[in-house]
Amino acid sequence: MLDDMRLRQVLTNLVANAVKFTEQGQIRLSATVSDRIKCDAVELVIQVKDTGIGIAEDKQQLIFESFEQEHTDITRKYGGTGLGLTICRQLVALMKGRIEVDSRPGSGSTFTIILPGVAVSRNEPPTQQISEAPGPDENRSACHAALSESLVQGAVVRHPDLLPHLLETIEPLMPGAQEGVIISDAQAIADHFIVLGRRFDLPAFTQFGQTLAEDVHAFDLEKIAPSLARLSILFNGLREK
Repeated sequence: MLDDMRLRQVLTNLVANAVKFTEQGQIRLSATVSDRIKCDAVELVIQVKDTGIGIAEDKQQLIFESFEQEHTDITRKYGGTGLGLTICRQLVALMKGRIEVDSRPGSGSTFTIILPGVAVSRNEPPTQQISEAPGPDENRSACHAALSESLVQGAVVRHPDLLPHLLETIEPLMPGAQEGVIISDAQAIADHFIVLGRRFDLPAFTQFGQTLAEDVHAFDLEKIAPSLARLSILFNGLREK
């Protein structure tokens, strides 16, 4: 069973370690799900990949032991990992999953969390609304509707500098048809829309970016994916013009 608090703690530890041991290059957080849904469940695969110092093969299992690290000189330079990775493995096990590491010295490390049987919510028929106040999903739908093709087309006409930002800076961050959502790229897209909205006075851009950023912060893939799909449609429309 997926526990969002446990998952947050695991990801926080893994990303913190990646930052600690990566002096240059990049750190990428990505998530994918299996295509086949069986009994309303999928296998969720999350990866934290860095270009840091790497780990020798014979030490890769030892780092999950309490207070273990590859070399004492690494401990002196970077500080120890303490109980972080040990706790990560235990928390993942409590969610009926497993954590793996693939690494080579000098080539970085990839930590993979595999969580089978993650429940997938189904769309249920709408029930009677007790409150008239719009919920988060209604706000999100309104946000998507506000970022219409006509609005984007009009903004591009009024602000010629906007188009290169959309097609050359943001569109390359979009996941491909066979790729899963890359959380770091989704966050970058959100940041770009917030900045563009403020720079060109486009409230719909700002609102879209803020909503996407909230979903990224909550690690809510079920909401991030439709938002990115909406962008794909808009980008296709821009290229056809």
